[in-house]
Amino acid sequence: MEHGIPMFLDQLTKTLRLEQTMEPLSSRKVSGPSGGGKPVLSEIGETAARHGGELLHHGYTVEQVVHDYGDLCQAITDLAFDVGESIETDEFRTLNRCLDNGIAVAVTEYNYQRDFLLADKQSEVLKEHLGNFAHELRNLLNTAMLALTAIKAGNVGLGGATGAVLDRSLVGLHNLIDRSLTDVRNSTASPPQHQLFSLADFIAEVRLSADLEAEVKGCTLIVSDIDPLLAVDADKVLLAAAVGNLLQNAFKFTAPQTAVSLNAYAVSGRILIEVEDKCGGLPSGFEEKMFLPFTQGNADHSGLGLGLSISKRSVEANEGTLSVRDIPNTGCVFTINLPRYSVSKCTETPAVLDNKDPFRLVTLSDKAKKLCVLIAEDSSVNRKLLEHVFECLNLPPPVMVKDGKLAVALAATGCFDVILMDCHMPVLDGYEATRKIRATESAAMDSNRIHIIALTGASFEDDRETAVDSGMDDFLTKPLLIPLLAKILEKIAISKCAESEGGV
Repeated sequence: MEHGIPMFLDQLTKTLRLEQTMEPLSSRKVSGPSGGGKPVLSEIGETAARHGGELLHHGYTVEQVVHDYGDLCQAITDLAFDVGESIETDEFRTLNRCLDNGIAVAVTEYNYQRDFLLADKQSEVLKEHLGNFAHELRNLLNTAMLALTAIKAGNVGLGGATGAVLDRSLVGLHNLIDRSLTDVRNSTASPPQHQLFSLADFIAEVRLSADLEAEVKGCTLIVSDIDPLLAVDADKVLLAAAVGNLLQNAFKFTAPQTAVSLNAYAVSGRILIEVEDKCGGLPSGFEEKMFLPFTQGNADHSGLGLGLSISKRSVEANEGTLSVRDIPNTGCVFTINLPRYSVSKCTETPAVLDNKDPFRLVTLSDKAKKLCVLIAEDSSVNRKLLEHVFECLNLPPPVMVKDGKLAVALAATGCFDVILMDCHMPVLDGYEATRKIRATESAAMDSNRIHIIALTGASFEDDRETAVDSGMDDFLTKPLLIPLLAKILEKIAISKCAESEGGV
Protein backbone atom coordinates (compact mmCIF):
# COMPACT_ATOMS: atom_id res chain seq x y z
CA MET A 1 0.00 0.00 0.00
CA GLU A 2 2.94 2.33 0.53
CA HIS A 3 4.48 2.17 -2.96
CA GLY A 4 1.56 0.70 -4.88
CA ILE A 5 -1.83 1.82 -6.15
CA PRO A 6 -2.48 4.78 -3.74
CA MET A 7 0.76 6.47 -4.85
CA PHE A 8 -0.01 5.70 -8.49
CA LEU A 9 -3.41 7.44 -8.14
CA ASP A 10 -1.74 10.49 -6.58
CA GLN A 11 0.77 10.61 -9.45
CA LEU A 12 -2.01 10.16 -12.03
CA THR A 13 -3.90 13.09 -10.48
CA LYS A 14 -0.71 15.19 -10.48
CA THR A 15 -0.09 14.34 -14.16
CA LEU A 16 -3.64 15.35 -15.19
CA ARG A 17 -3.37 18.67 -13.36
CA LEU A 18 0.03 19.49 -14.89
CA GLU A 19 -1.40 18.86 -18.35
CA GLN A 20 -3.96 21.64 -17.74
CA THR A 21 -1.22 24.19 -16.99
CA MET A 22 0.76 26.40 -19.39
CA GLU A 23 3.51 23.73 -19.44
CA PRO A 24 1.69 20.43 -20.10
CA LEU A 25 4.89 18.59 -21.08
CA SER A 26 6.18 19.03 -17.53
CA SER A 27 3.81 16.18 -16.63
CA ARG A 28 6.30 13.80 -18.28
CA LYS A 29 8.55 14.15 -15.22
CA VAL A 30 5.78 12.48 -13.24
CA SER A 31 4.33 9.99 -15.74
CA GLY A 32 7.21 9.41 -18.13
CA PRO A 33 6.93 9.66 -21.95
CA SER A 34 4.62 7.58 -24.12
CA GLY A 35 5.68 4.91 -26.60
CA GLY A 36 8.14 2.99 -24.39
CA GLY A 37 11.67 2.47 -25.68
CA LYS A 38 14.66 3.67 -23.66
CA PRO A 39 13.84 3.87 -19.91
CA VAL A 40 13.43 7.44 -18.62
CA LEU A 41 13.46 8.44 -14.96
CA SER A 42 10.02 9.48 -13.69
CA GLU A 43 8.07 9.52 -10.43
CA ILE A 44 5.75 6.75 -11.59
CA GLY A 45 8.74 4.72 -12.76
CA GLU A 46 10.50 5.06 -9.41
CA THR A 47 7.53 3.98 -7.29
CA ALA A 48 6.40 1.28 -9.75
CA ALA A 49 9.87 -0.29 -9.55
CA ARG A 50 9.60 -0.51 -5.76
CA HIS A 51 6.04 -1.83 -6.15
CA GLY A 52 7.14 -4.61 -8.58
CA GLY A 53 9.99 -5.63 -6.26
CA GLU A 54 7.69 -5.81 -3.23
CA LEU A 55 5.12 -7.90 -5.09
CA LEU A 56 7.91 -10.39 -5.94
CA HIS A 57 9.00 -10.66 -2.30
CA HIS A 58 5.38 -11.13 -1.22
CA GLY A 59 5.08 -14.11 -3.56
CA TYR A 60 2.98 -12.65 -6.40
CA THR A 61 3.45 -13.84 -9.98
CA VAL A 62 4.35 -11.55 -12.88
CA GLU A 63 0.80 -12.04 -14.21
CA GLN A 64 -0.55 -10.64 -10.96
CA VAL A 65 1.76 -7.63 -11.27
CA VAL A 66 0.25 -6.82 -14.68
CA HIS A 67 -3.32 -7.45 -13.50
CA ASP A 68 -2.71 -5.19 -10.49
CA TYR A 69 -2.58 -2.20 -12.87
CA GLY A 70 -5.12 -3.64 -15.32
CA ASP A 71 -7.71 -4.01 -12.54
CA LEU A 72 -7.13 -0.36 -11.59
CA CYS A 73 -7.90 0.74 -15.16
CA GLN A 74 -11.12 -1.30 -15.07
CA ALA A 75 -12.06 0.16 -11.67
CA ILE A 76 -11.58 3.74 -12.89
CA THR A 77 -13.72 3.27 -16.02
CA ASP A 78 -16.42 1.38 -14.07
CA LEU A 79 -16.56 4.15 -11.45
CA ALA A 80 -16.79 6.85 -14.13
CA PHE A 81 -19.72 4.99 -15.68
CA ASP A 82 -21.45 4.52 -12.30
CA VAL A 83 -21.26 8.22 -11.37
CA GLY A 84 -21.97 9.46 -14.91
CA GLU A 85 -18.60 11.13 -15.33
CA SER A 86 -17.21 11.27 -18.86
CA ILE A 87 -13.52 10.71 -19.60
CA GLU A 88 -12.10 12.88 -22.36
CA THR A 89 -9.96 11.31 -25.07
CA ASP A 90 -6.80 13.14 -23.95
CA GLU A 91 -7.47 12.14 -20.36
CA PHE A 92 -7.86 8.50 -21.37
CA ARG A 93 -4.57 8.69 -23.30
CA THR A 94 -2.91 10.06 -20.17
CA LEU A 95 -4.38 7.25 -18.10
CA ASN A 96 -3.09 4.66 -20.59
CA ARG A 97 0.36 6.27 -20.70
CA CYS A 98 0.63 6.19 -16.91
CA LEU A 99 -0.61 2.59 -16.78
CA ASP A 100 1.75 1.47 -19.56
CA ASN A 101 4.78 3.04 -17.89
CA GLY A 102 3.79 1.74 -14.47
CA ILE A 103 3.32 -1.80 -15.77
CA ALA A 104 6.53 -1.72 -17.83
CA VAL A 105 8.73 -0.55 -14.97
CA ALA A 106 7.07 -2.79 -12.35
CA VAL A 107 7.45 -5.89 -14.55
CA THR A 108 11.04 -4.99 -15.50
CA GLU A 109 12.03 -4.62 -11.85
CA TYR A 110 10.10 -7.77 -10.92
CA ASN A 111 11.97 -9.79 -13.58
CA TYR A 112 15.31 -8.25 -12.68
CA GLN A 113 14.98 -9.13 -9.01
CA ARG A 114 13.58 -12.58 -9.83
CA ASP A 115 16.54 -13.30 -12.12
CA PHE A 116 18.86 -12.12 -9.40
CA LEU A 117 17.23 -14.44 -6.85
CA LEU A 118 17.31 -17.37 -9.30
CA ALA A 119 20.97 -16.73 -10.09
CA ASP A 120 21.69 -16.59 -6.37
CA LYS A 121 19.90 -19.90 -5.80
CA GLN A 122 21.70 -21.52 -8.74
CA SER A 123 24.99 -20.26 -7.36
CA GLU A 124 24.20 -21.80 -3.97
CA VAL A 125 23.26 -25.11 -5.63
CA LEU A 126 26.48 -25.07 -7.66
CA LYS A 127 28.54 -24.30 -4.55
CA GLU A 128 26.86 -27.16 -2.71
CA HIS A 129 27.44 -29.46 -5.69
CA LEU A 130 31.13 -28.57 -5.95
CA GLY A 131 31.53 -28.74 -2.18
CA ASN A 132 30.00 -32.22 -2.04
CA PHE A 133 32.05 -33.35 -5.02
CA ALA A 134 35.29 -32.08 -3.48
CA HIS A 135 34.39 -33.60 -0.10
CA GLU A 136 33.64 -37.01 -1.61
CA LEU A 137 36.72 -36.85 -3.83
CA ARG A 138 38.93 -35.97 -0.85
CA ASN A 139 37.53 -38.80 1.29
CA LEU A 140 38.08 -41.44 -1.39
CA LEU A 141 41.53 -40.13 -2.26
CA ASN A 142 42.56 -39.94 1.41
CA THR A 143 41.45 -43.55 2.00
CA ALA A 144 43.35 -44.72 -1.10
CA MET A 145 46.50 -42.87 0.00
CA LEU A 146 46.36 -44.36 3.52
CA ALA A 147 45.93 -47.86 2.10
CA LEU A 148 48.80 -47.32 -0.35
CA THR A 149 51.04 -46.02 2.44
CA ALA A 150 50.38 -49.16 4.48
CA ILE A 151 51.13 -51.38 1.50
CA LYS A 152 54.35 -49.51 0.65
CA ALA A 153 55.50 -49.88 4.25
CA GLY A 154 55.59 -53.64 3.65
CA ASN A 155 53.36 -54.54 6.56
CA VAL A 156 50.42 -55.70 4.42
CA GLY A 157 49.94 -57.19 0.98
CA LEU A 158 47.75 -56.28 -1.98
CA GLY A 159 45.66 -59.41 -1.53
CA GLY A 160 44.47 -58.62 1.99
CA ALA A 161 41.96 -56.30 3.57
CA THR A 162 44.08 -53.20 2.90
CA GLY A 163 44.26 -54.09 -0.79
CA ALA A 164 40.46 -54.40 -0.79
CA VAL A 165 40.20 -50.92 0.77
CA LEU A 166 42.44 -49.54 -1.97
CA ASP A 167 40.31 -51.26 -4.62
CA ARG A 168 37.08 -49.84 -3.17
CA SER A 169 38.52 -46.33 -3.07
CA LEU A 170 39.75 -46.46 -6.66
CA VAL A 171 36.42 -47.85 -7.89
CA GLY A 172 34.64 -45.06 -5.97
CA LEU A 173 36.87 -42.41 -7.56
CA HIS A 174 36.29 -43.90 -11.01
CA ASN A 175 32.50 -43.90 -10.53
CA LEU A 176 32.44 -40.38 -9.10
CA ILE A 177 34.37 -38.94 -12.04
CA ASP A 178 32.33 -40.93 -14.58
CA ARG A 179 29.07 -39.59 -13.12
CA SER A 180 30.39 -36.03 -13.20
CA LEU A 181 31.50 -36.31 -16.85
CA THR A 182 28.09 -37.70 -17.83
CA ASP A 183 26.39 -34.90 -15.91
CA VAL A 184 28.45 -32.33 -17.87
CA ARG A 185 27.58 -33.97 -21.17
CA ASN A 186 23.88 -34.08 -20.25
CA SER A 187 24.02 -30.37 -19.48
CA THR A 188 25.47 -29.38 -22.86
CA ALA A 189 23.39 -28.63 -25.91
CA SER A 190 25.15 -31.21 -28.07
CA PRO A 191 22.68 -33.81 -29.42
CA PRO A 192 23.06 -37.52 -28.52
CA GLN A 193 25.18 -39.56 -30.95
CA HIS A 194 22.71 -42.33 -31.85
CA GLN A 195 23.84 -45.65 -33.31
CA LEU A 196 22.22 -49.05 -33.74
CA PHE A 197 23.92 -51.81 -31.73
CA SER A 198 23.35 -55.28 -30.32
CA LEU A 199 21.71 -55.33 -26.87
CA ALA A 200 23.52 -58.55 -25.94
CA ASP A 201 26.92 -57.05 -26.80
CA PHE A 202 26.08 -53.90 -24.87
CA ILE A 203 25.08 -55.75 -21.69
CA ALA A 204 28.20 -57.95 -21.95
CA GLU A 205 30.40 -54.83 -22.09
CA VAL A 206 28.60 -53.24 -19.13
CA ARG A 207 29.08 -56.48 -17.21
CA LEU A 208 32.88 -56.29 -17.54
CA SER A 209 33.18 -53.42 -15.07
CA ALA A 210 30.06 -54.34 -13.07
CA ASP A 211 31.46 -57.78 -12.15
CA LEU A 212 34.54 -56.15 -10.67
CA GLU A 213 32.51 -53.61 -8.72
CA ALA A 214 30.19 -56.31 -7.38
CA GLU A 215 33.23 -58.20 -6.13
CA VAL A 216 34.58 -55.07 -4.42
CA LYS A 217 31.18 -54.36 -2.81
CA GLY A 218 30.82 -57.93 -1.54
CA CYS A 219 27.69 -58.86 -3.49
CA THR A 220 26.79 -60.98 -6.52
CA LEU A 221 25.77 -59.81 -10.01
CA ILE A 222 23.32 -62.02 -11.91
CA VAL A 223 22.89 -61.27 -15.63
CA SER A 224 20.12 -62.89 -17.64
CA ASP A 225 20.53 -64.48 -21.06
CA ILE A 226 19.68 -61.99 -23.81
CA ASP A 227 18.19 -62.60 -27.23
CA PRO A 228 21.10 -61.97 -29.67
CA LEU A 229 18.67 -60.55 -32.25
CA LEU A 230 17.63 -57.57 -30.07
CA ALA A 231 19.12 -54.15 -30.75
CA VAL A 232 18.73 -50.57 -29.53
CA ASP A 233 19.18 -47.25 -31.29
CA ALA A 234 20.83 -44.94 -28.74
CA ASP A 235 23.87 -42.96 -27.69
CA LYS A 236 25.92 -45.85 -26.32
CA VAL A 237 28.03 -43.70 -23.97
CA LEU A 238 24.98 -42.08 -22.35
CA LEU A 239 23.11 -45.39 -22.09
CA ALA A 240 26.14 -47.10 -20.57
CA ALA A 241 26.39 -44.29 -18.03
CA ALA A 242 22.70 -44.70 -17.14
CA VAL A 243 22.95 -48.47 -16.66
CA GLY A 244 26.27 -48.08 -14.83
CA ASN A 245 24.80 -45.56 -12.41
CA LEU A 246 21.81 -47.84 -11.71
CA LEU A 247 24.18 -50.74 -11.00
CA GLN A 248 26.36 -48.56 -8.75
CA ASN A 249 23.25 -47.49 -6.87
CA ALA A 250 22.16 -51.13 -6.50
CA PHE A 251 25.59 -52.27 -5.28
CA LYS A 252 25.62 -49.43 -2.77
CA PHE A 253 22.22 -50.10 -1.18
CA THR A 254 21.63 -53.84 -1.58
CA ALA A 255 21.93 -55.82 1.64
CA PRO A 256 25.35 -57.47 2.29
CA GLN A 257 25.94 -60.82 0.56
CA THR A 258 22.82 -60.46 -1.62
CA ALA A 259 22.46 -60.48 -5.40
CA VAL A 260 21.87 -57.64 -7.83
CA SER A 261 20.12 -58.71 -11.06
CA LEU A 262 20.60 -57.18 -14.51
CA ASN A 263 17.92 -58.28 -16.98
CA ALA A 264 17.24 -57.16 -20.54
CA TYR A 265 14.35 -58.40 -22.68
CA ALA A 266 11.70 -57.31 -25.17
CA VAL A 267 7.98 -56.73 -24.61
CA SER A 268 6.01 -55.97 -27.77
CA GLY A 269 7.72 -52.98 -29.44
CA ARG A 270 9.85 -52.03 -26.41
CA ILE A 271 13.13 -53.16 -24.86
CA LEU A 272 13.32 -53.18 -21.06
CA ILE A 273 16.60 -53.10 -19.13
CA GLU A 274 16.03 -53.82 -15.43
CA VAL A 275 18.30 -53.53 -12.39
CA GLU A 276 16.93 -55.19 -9.26
CA ASP A 277 18.45 -55.01 -5.77
CA LYS A 278 17.68 -56.28 -2.26
CA CYS A 279 17.74 -52.94 -0.44
CA GLY A 280 14.75 -53.82 1.77
CA GLY A 281 12.28 -51.59 -0.07
CA LEU A 282 11.88 -47.84 -0.47
CA PRO A 283 10.74 -45.33 2.18
CA SER A 284 7.11 -44.31 1.86
CA GLY A 285 6.57 -41.76 -0.93
CA PHE A 286 10.25 -41.80 -1.93
CA GLU A 287 9.56 -42.99 -5.50
CA GLU A 288 8.23 -39.53 -6.40
CA LYS A 289 11.40 -37.62 -5.48
CA MET A 290 14.27 -40.09 -5.77
CA PHE A 291 15.19 -38.92 -9.30
CA LEU A 292 15.68 -35.30 -8.13
CA PRO A 293 19.32 -34.08 -7.86
CA PHE A 294 21.06 -34.34 -4.45
CA THR A 295 18.36 -36.71 -3.11
CA GLN A 296 19.47 -39.55 -0.83
CA GLY A 297 17.02 -41.83 0.95
CA ASN A 298 19.39 -44.00 2.96
CA ALA A 299 21.63 -43.60 5.99
CA ASP A 300 24.61 -44.03 3.64
CA HIS A 301 25.14 -40.49 2.35
CA SER A 302 28.38 -41.19 0.51
CA GLY A 303 28.24 -39.83 -3.03
CA LEU A 304 26.50 -36.71 -4.26
CA GLY A 305 22.96 -38.01 -4.73
CA LEU A 306 23.25 -37.34 -8.48
CA GLY A 307 23.45 -40.87 -9.93
CA LEU A 308 19.73 -41.45 -10.44
CA SER A 309 19.17 -37.90 -11.72
CA ILE A 310 21.95 -38.37 -14.30
CA SER A 311 20.56 -41.78 -15.28
CA LYS A 312 17.10 -40.33 -15.87
CA ARG A 313 18.43 -37.51 -18.09
CA SER A 314 20.66 -39.95 -20.00
CA VAL A 315 17.74 -42.30 -20.71
CA GLU A 316 15.42 -39.46 -21.72
CA ALA A 317 18.11 -38.15 -24.10
CA ASN A 318 17.82 -41.56 -25.80
CA GLU A 319 14.02 -41.16 -26.18
CA GLY A 320 13.33 -43.60 -23.36
CA THR A 321 11.91 -43.54 -19.84
CA LEU A 322 13.30 -44.54 -16.44
CA SER A 323 10.97 -45.73 -13.67
CA VAL A 324 11.22 -47.52 -10.33
CA ARG A 325 9.02 -50.20 -8.79
CA ASP A 326 9.10 -50.85 -5.05
CA ILE A 327 9.03 -54.43 -3.74
CA PRO A 328 8.00 -53.86 -0.09
CA ASN A 329 10.41 -55.26 2.52
CA THR A 330 12.55 -56.77 -0.25
CA GLY A 331 14.04 -54.27 -2.69
CA CYS A 332 13.27 -52.27 -5.81
CA VAL A 333 13.49 -52.59 -9.59
CA PHE A 334 14.67 -49.78 -11.88
CA THR A 335 13.45 -50.11 -15.47
CA ILE A 336 14.83 -48.42 -18.60
CA ASN A 337 12.23 -48.49 -21.39
CA LEU A 338 13.52 -48.00 -24.97
CA PRO A 339 12.22 -48.55 -28.52
CA ARG A 340 12.88 -52.03 -29.88
CA TYR A 341 15.00 -52.74 -32.97
CA SER A 342 16.30 -55.86 -34.69
CA VAL A 343 20.00 -56.64 -34.93
CA SER A 344 19.54 -57.34 -38.65
CA LYS A 345 19.02 -53.58 -39.17
CA CYS A 346 22.37 -52.69 -37.61
CA THR A 347 24.72 -50.79 -39.87
CA GLU A 348 27.61 -52.93 -38.62
CA THR A 349 27.73 -56.71 -38.36
CA PRO A 350 27.17 -57.49 -34.69
CA ALA A 351 29.82 -59.35 -32.73
CA VAL A 352 29.31 -63.12 -32.66
CA LEU A 353 28.70 -64.42 -29.14
CA ASP A 354 30.13 -67.73 -27.97
CA ASN A 355 27.33 -69.62 -26.18
CA LYS A 356 29.76 -71.03 -23.64
CA ASP A 357 31.47 -67.74 -22.85
CA PRO A 358 29.38 -64.55 -23.16
CA PHE A 359 32.53 -62.41 -22.94
CA ARG A 360 34.20 -63.93 -25.99
CA LEU A 361 32.68 -61.26 -28.24
CA VAL A 362 34.72 -61.65 -31.41
CA THR A 363 37.07 -64.03 -33.12
CA LEU A 364 40.40 -62.50 -34.10
CA SER A 365 42.76 -63.76 -36.78
CA ASP A 366 46.11 -65.36 -35.94
CA LYS A 367 47.81 -62.25 -37.35
CA ALA A 368 46.04 -60.02 -34.81
CA LYS A 369 46.99 -62.39 -31.98
CA LYS A 370 50.68 -61.87 -32.79
CA LEU A 371 50.56 -58.12 -32.14
CA CYS A 372 52.65 -56.95 -29.21
CA VAL A 373 50.52 -54.51 -27.19
CA LEU A 374 51.48 -51.97 -24.54
CA ILE A 375 48.79 -50.37 -22.35
CA ALA A 376 49.44 -47.07 -20.54
CA GLU A 377 46.64 -46.57 -17.97
CA ASP A 378 46.95 -45.01 -14.51
CA SER A 379 43.78 -46.59 -13.02
CA SER A 380 44.35 -50.04 -11.50
CA VAL A 381 40.66 -50.82 -11.98
CA ASN A 382 40.87 -50.05 -15.70
CA ARG A 383 44.08 -52.05 -16.02
CA LYS A 384 42.30 -55.07 -14.56
CA LEU A 385 39.40 -54.59 -16.94
CA LEU A 386 41.67 -54.29 -19.97
CA GLU A 387 43.61 -57.35 -18.89
CA HIS A 388 40.31 -59.23 -18.71
CA VAL A 389 39.29 -57.94 -22.16
CA PHE A 390 42.51 -59.28 -23.71
CA GLU A 391 41.99 -62.61 -21.96
CA CYS A 392 38.42 -62.81 -23.32
CA LEU A 393 39.63 -61.98 -26.82
CA ASN A 394 42.16 -64.83 -26.50
CA LEU A 395 45.02 -62.37 -26.98
CA PRO A 396 48.47 -62.55 -25.34
CA PRO A 397 48.63 -60.55 -22.08
CA PRO A 398 49.54 -56.90 -22.79
CA VAL A 399 52.37 -55.11 -21.04
CA MET A 400 50.92 -52.66 -18.50
CA VAL A 401 52.35 -49.32 -17.32
CA LYS A 402 50.67 -46.60 -15.28
CA ASP A 403 52.11 -43.37 -16.68
CA GLY A 404 53.16 -41.79 -19.96
CA LYS A 405 56.85 -41.56 -19.06
CA LEU A 406 57.17 -45.34 -18.80
CA ALA A 407 55.23 -45.73 -22.05
CA VAL A 408 57.74 -43.49 -23.87
CA ALA A 409 60.66 -45.49 -22.48
CA LEU A 410 59.19 -48.86 -23.53
CA ALA A 411 58.14 -47.56 -26.95
CA ALA A 412 61.79 -46.69 -27.64
CA THR A 413 62.73 -50.41 -27.39
CA GLY A 414 60.94 -51.10 -30.69
CA CYS A 415 59.20 -54.17 -29.25
CA PHE A 416 55.61 -52.96 -29.52
CA ASP A 417 53.18 -52.80 -32.44
CA VAL A 418 50.30 -51.10 -30.61
CA ILE A 419 49.91 -48.78 -27.61
CA LEU A 420 46.56 -48.21 -25.88
CA MET A 421 47.25 -44.78 -24.39
CA ASP A 422 45.10 -43.24 -21.65
CA CYS A 423 44.85 -39.52 -22.44
CA HIS A 424 44.87 -38.29 -18.82
CA MET A 425 47.65 -39.68 -16.61
CA PRO A 426 50.03 -38.32 -13.96
CA VAL A 427 53.74 -37.67 -14.58
CA LEU A 428 53.19 -37.43 -18.36
CA ASP A 429 49.77 -37.46 -20.00
CA GLY A 430 48.93 -39.51 -23.08
CA TYR A 431 49.04 -36.59 -25.50
CA GLU A 432 52.54 -35.48 -24.52
CA ALA A 433 53.77 -39.08 -24.36
CA THR A 434 52.54 -39.61 -27.94
CA ARG A 435 54.32 -36.46 -29.11
CA LYS A 436 57.60 -37.70 -27.61
CA ILE A 437 57.19 -41.13 -29.22
CA ARG A 438 56.46 -39.60 -32.63
CA ALA A 439 59.47 -37.27 -32.31
CA THR A 440 61.74 -40.26 -31.59
CA GLU A 441 60.34 -42.19 -34.54
CA SER A 442 60.93 -39.23 -36.90
CA ALA A 443 64.47 -38.73 -35.67
CA ALA A 444 65.31 -42.38 -36.21
CA MET A 445 63.50 -42.57 -39.57
CA ASP A 446 61.87 -45.72 -38.19
CA SER A 447 59.52 -47.30 -40.69
CA ASN A 448 58.05 -49.59 -38.02
CA ARG A 449 55.67 -46.92 -36.71
CA ILE A 450 53.75 -47.80 -33.53
CA HIS A 451 49.96 -47.60 -33.85
CA ILE A 452 48.72 -45.51 -30.90
CA ILE A 453 45.07 -45.72 -29.79
CA ALA A 454 43.69 -42.99 -27.52
CA LEU A 455 41.69 -44.06 -24.45
CA THR A 456 39.52 -41.43 -22.79
CA GLY A 457 36.50 -41.21 -20.52
CA ALA A 458 34.85 -38.58 -22.76
CA SER A 459 33.95 -38.43 -26.45
CA PHE A 460 34.09 -34.66 -26.84
CA GLU A 461 35.34 -33.31 -30.15
CA ASP A 462 38.10 -31.30 -28.40
CA ASP A 463 39.57 -34.57 -27.07
CA ARG A 464 39.47 -36.09 -30.55
CA GLU A 465 41.21 -33.09 -32.08
CA THR A 466 43.91 -33.08 -29.41
CA ALA A 467 44.45 -36.83 -29.91
CA VAL A 468 44.89 -36.41 -33.69
CA ASP A 469 47.15 -33.37 -33.29
CA SER A 470 49.42 -35.24 -30.89
CA GLY A 471 49.88 -38.09 -33.38
CA MET A 472 47.38 -40.72 -32.18
CA ASP A 473 45.88 -42.99 -34.84
CA ASP A 474 42.54 -44.08 -33.33
CA PHE A 475 40.18 -42.95 -30.57
CA LEU A 476 38.28 -45.19 -28.12
CA THR A 477 36.03 -44.06 -25.28
CA LYS A 478 35.35 -45.71 -21.93
CA PRO A 479 33.42 -47.91 -21.37
CA LEU A 480 35.37 -49.70 -24.06
CA LEU A 481 33.52 -50.96 -27.13
CA ILE A 482 35.20 -54.36 -27.46
CA PRO A 483 34.09 -55.12 -31.05
CA LEU A 484 35.53 -51.77 -32.12
CA LEU A 485 38.85 -52.51 -30.38
CA ALA A 486 38.95 -55.91 -32.09
CA LYS A 487 38.25 -54.30 -35.47
CA ILE A 488 41.10 -51.81 -34.98
CA LEU A 489 43.53 -54.57 -33.95
CA GLU A 490 42.53 -56.61 -37.00
CA LYS A 491 43.12 -53.58 -39.24
CA ILE A 492 46.57 -53.01 -37.70
CA ALA A 493 47.49 -56.68 -38.17
CA ILE A 494 46.52 -56.58 -41.86
CA SER A 495 48.54 -53.39 -42.35
CA LYS A 496 51.62 -54.85 -40.62
CA CYS A 497 51.38 -57.99 -42.73
CA ALA A 498 51.19 -55.95 -45.93
CA GLU A 499 54.24 -53.90 -44.90
CA SER A 500 56.30 -57.01 -44.16
CA GLU A 501 55.41 -58.44 -47.60
CA GLY A 502 56.36 -55.17 -49.31
CA GLY A 503 52.82 -54.40 -50.37
CA VAL A 504 52.76 -50.94 -48.78
